[in-house]
Amino acid sequence: MSHQEQTAADGGAGRRYLLVDDEESVLFAIHEYLTLHGHEVHRAADRQTAERLLATVPFGGVVTDLHLTPAQDGDGYAVAAAARGAGVPRVVMLTAHKTAEVEATAARIGIDSVLAKPVRLAEVERALLEAGSAS
Repeated sequence: MSHQEQTAADGGAGRRYLLVDDEESVLFAIHEYLTLHGHEVHRAADRQTAERLLATVPFGGVVTDLHLTPAQDGDGYAVAAAARGAGVPRVVMLTAHKTAEVEATAARIGIDSVLAKPVRLAEVERALLEAGSAS
């Protein structure tokens, strides 16, 4: 099935993405890039906002930072789990601390791709578009 056919079949959710990061500059940069490339993008700066959006809006993919706030270490795992629970087909995690342990935990949760910060914007889009195609 082509990407356009998939987008039509899922009511547009295939090109609708949720970005979750507590750094406004990261949210802004990824949001602008994806929007300019024809994607619908929603943003959340914390786990609670992300979970509310996941409960009400169908998304084709989620990009979440691993550490959303200093006090909530690893909140990105909770966002990823909520995304999988909501039926989101593609989940990508960003982290400045990419380790074998982070990748192993991400794999257990069902995260498709872990990208190290700083990340190229095209790499984020590619991960969203390709992550679900291997399954």
